[in-house]
Amino acid sequence: MATPQAELTHYAATLAECPKEPIPEVVLSGRSNVGKSTLVNYLTRRKKLAHTSKTPGKTKVFIYFRMDDAWNLVDMPGYGYAKTSESERARWRKAATEYFHGRTQLAGVVQLIDMRVGPTSADRDRLVELNRRGLPLCLVMTKADKIPRARHESMVAKHLANLNVPPTTGVVITSATAHYGAKELWAWINDQLASR
Repeated sequence: MATPQAELTHYAATLAECPKEPIPEVVLSGRSNVGKSTLVNYLTRRKKLAHTSKTPGKTKVFIYFRMDDAWNLVDMPGYGYAKTSESERARWRKAATEYFHGRTQLAGVVQLIDMRVGPTSADRDRLVELNRRGLPLCLVMTKADKIPRARHESMVAKHLANLNVPPTTGVVITSATAHYGAKELWAWINDQLASR
């Protein structure tokens, strides 16, 4: 499967600032520093397309990447701990809620969870919100290279047992460092785009 041509095209702090074109988009959701920007670079095979940082909270707005000039991949601000003010985090939460409930172009949500620690209380809160919206959902377990592959299946089962997600939810194990999971995630994304 060919990797789409990707271009950073737009920044939006609020729903009102998001692009107006009626083309589908897939958003990356997750807590701060879980690996959303790293996943953008891994999926597009572009090391510096999305800015990455070890400091939680560097992504402060919705960042749009146009894919093959046909759809958008969106990196959004994280939640949970971040090196920023509580008022700024509150603004991110408000923007996320408005986006999930008001963005008609949204074709699916890729929810990232650090495989090493499993779903946090903040992850569960986000999943409750997504379940209310009824959006197509894929759970992506990141940083899986930090865990022996023989333990992957049991750890994913343990993490899923603690979550209330629809049976249609996709699950993909990824590692940008060890280079696996991209093919499976692209397959899920393409299924969502095809169903629009």
